[in-house]
Parts: sequence; structure tokens; C-alpha cells
Amino acid sequence: MELIFVAERDCDLKTLLTENRLSKRYINKLLSKKSNIFINGQVYLYSYNLKKGDNVKIIQKEQTNIVPAFGDLDIVYENDLFLVINKPSGIAVIPTAMHYKSSLSNRVLYYFNQKGLDIGIHVVNRLDKDTSGLVIFAKSNYIHSLFADTKIIKKYRCYVRGILKEKIGIITSKIAKSKDGIKREISENGQDAITRYKVIEEDTINNKSLVELQLETGRTHQIRVHLKSIGHEIIGDRLYGESGDFYLCSYYLSFKFPLDEKEYVFEI
Repeated sequence: MELIFVAERDCDLKTLLTENRLSKRYINKLLSKKSNIFINGQVYLYSYNLKKGDNVKIIQKEQTNIVPAFGDLDIVYENDLFLVINKPSGIAVIPTAMHYKSSLSNRVLYYFNQKGLDIGIHVVNRLDKDTSGLVIFAKSNYIHSLFADTKIIKKYRCYVRGILKEKIGIITSKIAKSKDGIKREISENGQDAITRYKVIEEDTINNKSLVELQLETGRTHQIRVHLKSIGHEIIGDRLYGESGDFYLCSYYLSFKFPLDEKEYVFEI
């Protein structure tokens, strides 16, 4: 993929890239590999102050260690910028040592290759293996960097144990990594975490509730830990000692993308 920018005034290259919404991390990565940058058709090798009208071209070379592997994909939406997938429960988003070729990313890379697209894997919002729902894959490093500064509204639904006394609320307990290094727990020494919740349905016979949640922060296991902290664990969350059929779904995403200024809303 090629990115082309035209300097609208005299400035340095870093300023031009910053004004075009590239993240600091991505800019530093680009400048460390100057052979990928061309100014007025010439390879950018030394410091150069841009003049108004200068043409800057960046060639993005995609590299990935992920192995493409065929698998079903439930494609919710696709354009030239990103791909939205409805992920089933039981599949990891990115490969692990135990699931080297069976992740969602393996399937997406295979799909890109079949379409003749030279695109790496850029996951915008990760979900746990057992969590189902909407996952966004950016189609370049540049697009991924734009998502880093884009506010995404994320809503989930899950079944929890019991009937909640407060039907609408906000949980603000801080979350930290537990001693086992895997689970998370409530701790005053943890990171800030905010979860808004609303009861959608109640089943008094089976003592369970369907709850909608909106995340203001994105801590690992945030929904699981916050619900457990108020005494209403997600049913079937075996990692935290619950039995039954697990259901946690990322059913809603919305955002205004800075490149085209368009409002996107996805709901399943």
C-alpha cells in the first residue's frame, strides 16, 4: 500500500506526518526505515525540510509471522480501510503456541491472500477466545494507527448469575493482575476501569439476568472481574470458577473514522 501526502506549507517531515494523523509510534517506525519514504520521487535518506508542494510517498511493506489458513469467516462489513468480522466463541483472535494455525487472524490472512491483497494482520479490538462478536481488522499500519486515536463505543451482552438489585449502574473498581499472572482482580493498586451496565432481561426461575455493558476502558477481563466484584459472575466463566453455558458477546461497535469523517455503526 502507498500513502501520498502533499506539503501545504514549509515544514519538516515529522510535522507533515503528524498533521496527517499518523501516530508517534508509527512515525518513528517509518523514520527508522528511510528507504520506504520518497520525496519528489527521491529516496529520503537525510534530514530534509519540506517545501510547499513537495510530494511525499510512503511505501508500506507488510510483514507478518502469521500463517494463512482456511476457515469460515462471518464478514459483517468490508471496505478499502478495514474488515469487520463476527467472531464465534471458542476461537482465539491471534495465534498462540497451542493454536498456531487455528486463530481468526489465520483465517483473515488467508482471505486477504485469496483476494490478492498484500495485507498483514492489524487487529483493532481483541476479544478473548470464549467471547464472541465483532472484531475489526485494519487493512494497513496506517489505518491501524488512525484507529489508535479513534474513540470506539463498545457494547457487550452476557448472562450473569442472579437478579441485580440495581438495574442500571456504573462499576469503577480498579483492576490489577493477580498473583497467578493470568487472572485479574480488584485492587486499589490497579489500573482505572469503568464499566456501565444495564439489565435487559431477568429470569427469576433460573436465577439469571441478561445484562448489557458498555466499556469506558479496556482492561483485560474487565467485564468478568467487574461483574464478579458486585456478586453477579458471568455464567459459565470457568476461569473465575463459574459453571454453565458461557455467553459474552461484543454485539455493538460504533465510531467516527478520521480519514473519511464517516460514522460507522455495527450491530449483530
